[in-house]
Amino acid sequence: MKKFIVICLMLLHSAVWANTPIEQGIRLFNQKEYQQAQQIFQQQSDAGSAYATFWLGVTQYKNRQHFEAGQTFLQAAEMGDPWAMNVLGDKYIYAFNPCRFLGWPCDDKWNDKAFRVWKKQADEGNGNAILALRITQSYFWELIPFYRSYNSEKIFFDAFQKGSNHAILKMGGWVSDDKYTYYLKLAANQGYAPAMVSLYYTQLYDGDVEGALKWINQAIQLGYPTAARVLFLAYDLGKEDKLGDKVIRSNPQKAYYYNKLSGALGGEEETSSIVSTRLIKDGLPVSDENGEPVFEILVTEQEQADMDKQVAEFVKDIKPNLFLDETSINLF
Repeated sequence: MKKFIVICLMLLHSAVWANTPIEQGIRLFNQKEYQQAQQIFQQQSDAGSAYATFWLGVTQYKNRQHFEAGQTFLQAAEMGDPWAMNVLGDKYIYAFNPCRFLGWPCDDKWNDKAFRVWKKQADEGNGNAILALRITQSYFWELIPFYRSYNSEKIFFDAFQKGSNHAILKMGGWVSDDKYTYYLKLAANQGYAPAMVSLYYTQLYDGDVEGALKWINQAIQLGYPTAARVLFLAYDLGKEDKLGDKVIRSNPQKAYYYNKLSGALGGEEETSSIVSTRLIKDGLPVSDENGEPVFEILVTEQEQADMDKQVAEFVKDIKPNLFLDETSINLF
């Protein structure tokens, strides 16, 4: 039954992504198929889409066309895309991007222009624009704690209802823990893997290991490499709940498996030797008679080979999905 639900989520999510050529390009971008994505964005940019031109710049950056990306962002901004304007404004959502370091045509003037376009898009029901305005603008009611929390919750939920899954993650700190869990489940049940990872952390902190692992494994089934990375770190170092009890114990074999799985899904991966061996005496260098370091084997070569096959089998029918959109600060 659980597997059936996960498959349904995957199919639903794929269907949502495939509505327009630009959405197909974003889907390919999230699968790290940057060359294919760039071709689609280039076609749509040539057809006059400012939004596609912004994504063309993002994809050029990923394809190491760093200087071309700067000119593309300028083109997108001049065409009216607020996200490209924010890149060139080098503030707020994309603060500390490589704009000035790479000599892109950065200018603070673009930020005010971005606000005006976001306001128009928000009035038209664009959830990501609603989120952008809440992140980048200050309101008089923020001076009053009750209204700051109440209005922020309303705005983030409105953004979520109008298509911004990422808005749910912004609710942490503005609502009670119970409410935050409720909102995370809304997003997770729509197939949003980053919300599943957040649920893993909240439920693990409360000592609900079974519930935490359920959510993190669903995120992995959706191709989210961060989820595999999270489990690698958990099994590498162990995890405690809010009482300080060890709820996940260090397990070198599982750590190795999830490290390889993270890499197979396009995420971070440590070298195998770092995961499968360790220095013998309290982390201090130990040498043999020839001066070579001596390591304890945590995962045998046979175990590594077996798990490499398991990972390859697991991912053969799963496409990576980074779950990034224009509101994600780690586009660059």
